[in-house]
Amino acid sequence: MDVRKPVKQLLRMCGHAIVITVHERLDNVDRQLAHLVDQNLHLAQNQTALLQSSVYLVESLPQIQSEVQQVEMRLASLVRDHCAAEPDLEAVTFQLERTRRELNHAFTNFAATNAQVLAGQLDGFGHRLDDAVSNSQGLREEIESMRQRLVDAVNNLEPVARETRSFLANEAVRQVVVETSEYAPVNPELGLMSFLYSHLPGRKAMDIGAHIGEVSSCLLKTGYEVYAFEPYPPNYSHLTKRLNGHKAFHAFKMALGAVDGELPLHLVTDSTNDHKFDDPTVFHSLAPHGMPDGLSFDGTTMVPVKRVADLHRSGVVPADISLVKIDTEGYDLEVIRGMEGHRYPVVCVEFWDNQIPFASNGLLYTFESIVREMGQRSYFWYIVLYRVWGLNQTAFFCNHDQSVPWSWGNLFFFRDHDTFQQAQQWCGAVLPRTYFKAVPASQATTQ
Repeated sequence: MDVRKPVKQLLRMCGHAIVITVHERLDNVDRQLAHLVDQNLHLAQNQTALLQSSVYLVESLPQIQSEVQQVEMRLASLVRDHCAAEPDLEAVTFQLERTRRELNHAFTNFAATNAQVLAGQLDGFGHRLDDAVSNSQGLREEIESMRQRLVDAVNNLEPVARETRSFLANEAVRQVVVETSEYAPVNPELGLMSFLYSHLPGRKAMDIGAHIGEVSSCLLKTGYEVYAFEPYPPNYSHLTKRLNGHKAFHAFKMALGAVDGELPLHLVTDSTNDHKFDDPTVFHSLAPHGMPDGLSFDGTTMVPVKRVADLHRSGVVPADISLVKIDTEGYDLEVIRGMEGHRYPVVCVEFWDNQIPFASNGLLYTFESIVREMGQRSYFWYIVLYRVWGLNQTAFFCNHDQSVPWSWGNLFFFRDHDTFQQAQQWCGAVLPRTYFKAVPASQATTQ
């Protein structure tokens, strides 16, 4: 019986089983080594995990050897069974025994080599850990040195800080803010008019559209001599009862405009349930225009109208007026045209941006047209005090010929640059300044 073929097949089977087992264990060892290397990257944070992996690898070596020995024993058993049937197989057995010794020797070399590599890696990680600890110690020393230098610098600056605090507390000019609920002190237009009193050539002022005297009262308290004009009879009666006791107060029951004669004054009523507009008579106007919801024109009354130039010529109003305040609910430009050639150091005019309800219909002039008209009269500098519709905060800007969208407020025009400069500094101290900048080309094309 020729047993060479089955023996070869048996050897291939046994060798294949041994190789698979060895490769599996070697793969497992590689995985453990890779896992160990990955953990060694975080050695400074977790030394315990590294040592556990190392122990696990070393403990796995006897198990690998044991499994190889079990394969060898199964192989020897198979060979003995075949040898019992075929005594001529002793040579094959000898060959298998030699193969077993070679495999065992190779495994031993592999285990020893990898153990040496592992030990070398552990030594390397240990050295790097020592270096990291040494470096961290040096870093701590450097940080401590920097902290000490900072403390020394602060100690050196302390005398300067004491001197600075003393100066600010005792010698520096400080701004004092007084909170009040009164109308006049917190109204920026009235504040600016009061401030200008010390910078104007004279102390006479005109209050055109005086209503019941809020502005006139403030001007009188500041020191101005006031010429007030109010066409609506009930308001004029209230105005005179309130202020006729002042020797410097002069009241006139008339409107001012570009013509002499009589014109209908359009009266306004408040139809809101809670009467949120308080006093709708403040909105009476010679020029009917748009209105917000709840306000409407309801009837007229005829009132006399005069030109400012004629009042100067007749001597009713002196020529040396220094401040003119105009608030006629959309008729201000007509008042200015009635001045003819008369010029005043400061003229205050009300404006409405064309997006607010008052300017929605019948507006006689725009922000741009009033700036243009005053420029033709040699008023080259102006300050705009404005509020945005629906908001309560006041801001300002200077010498820009377009209004802020949805704004309303007052323009202060100046003929003298020094007076304008003083007024601008006052506004900058008490109000936020508005700046204008160009729109990027990419955005301008989409608008």
